[in-house]
Amino acid sequence: MNINLNKKEKFIYELRNLFESYGYTKLTVNFLENYESYSIGDFIEDKSILKLIHPNGKLYALRPDMTTPIAKRFANDKISNLTHKVYYSDTVFRIKNDISDNLLEINQMGVEVLGIKDSLTDIEILNLAKETLSKVDKKYHIDISHAGILEKLFDVVKLTKVNKEYIINSIENRAKSDLEQFLKKLEIRDNYIDSFIKLIELNGNFEKVLKEIKNDGILGTFVEIIEELEELNKYLNMYNIKADLDLSLVSNLKYYSGIIFKGYVPQISKSILSGGRYDKLSKNFGKNLPAIGFAVNLTDILVELNDNEKPQGAIIFYEEISKNLIKISEELREKIGIVKLEKNTELNEEDYLKLKKEYKDLYIFEDEQLEEKLWK
Repeated sequence: MNINLNKKEKFIYELRNLFESYGYTKLTVNFLENYESYSIGDFIEDKSILKLIHPNGKLYALRPDMTTPIAKRFANDKISNLTHKVYYSDTVFRIKNDISDNLLEINQMGVEVLGIKDSLTDIEILNLAKETLSKVDKKYHIDISHAGILEKLFDVVKLTKVNKEYIINSIENRAKSDLEQFLKKLEIRDNYIDSFIKLIELNGNFEKVLKEIKNDGILGTFVEIIEELEELNKYLNMYNIKADLDLSLVSNLKYYSGIIFKGYVPQISKSILSGGRYDKLSKNFGKNLPAIGFAVNLTDILVELNDNEKPQGAIIFYEEISKNLIKISEELREKIGIVKLEKNTELNEEDYLKLKKEYKDLYIFEDEQLEEKLWK
């Protein structure tokens, strides 16, 4: 039996097989979650969450991410202490730019490992990220950072929530001058200002950036994080994973607590994969489960794959149905896989161009014969 998959379907099929080959099982979660699941830890910006009031008076959220409900699911598992390895393929919903009628629907596939924290798990996730990106383009790129660096700076320099968010946005946008002026207004000591600024400046070769972190008077004291990154780099080389260390990499998902990373391919300007370690999230739901995972933005990838999709198969235009038409179409379908029958109609230009993009060949069935016709 012929199974015809277009590029989009093939990509999703290959990802599913990849995740399952590593022992991950598919998981689904509800579209709606109790709003308190997201508000309890203030991990996700409230303005990006679409809220719904249930007839029972309770407040619900249309899920803005998959990680939170998955962490909640396994934190409520009172029996099993096993490691949970799951993958998903689903949609998340977010409000863009705080405009209530601008709702983003983002198709995602992703993997999560809950219940274990070790180097092998981290590198397995990064290797899966590498394999995933490679299916889009062999010239992938991964940037890695560590959420603990900024967290430790915030622990020393006491700041309000609003000030922290401004600093995070400035680092993410590499707004060096704005950040420096802002920190001076807060009367933060010069050596700490220098360290915040270095989060924007330090990016590139993993070993080189690590060396510069060690030489910084403040960042160099974060010994545990440095050792964690050194060990990670050793495994990156072992698994031949191409990655840079970029301290400007931050996330507006505040549940990340360890390594964080983003993945890129040349033909898409923004990251198509993001993830990290989130060891503190499940505590909000009653159980301590260290965890790590990533999500792939299928929406952007599938647009790119669709744009590059080459036409395939054939379309046959006919006036009247006949036994010979059925016979010929079946023989052609056996040969090339895809054959669509279409009643002869007057095509407008828009329909013509659409069919030309979808089908490689055009046939006209007339007088019991099949006449091949080239697209003009």
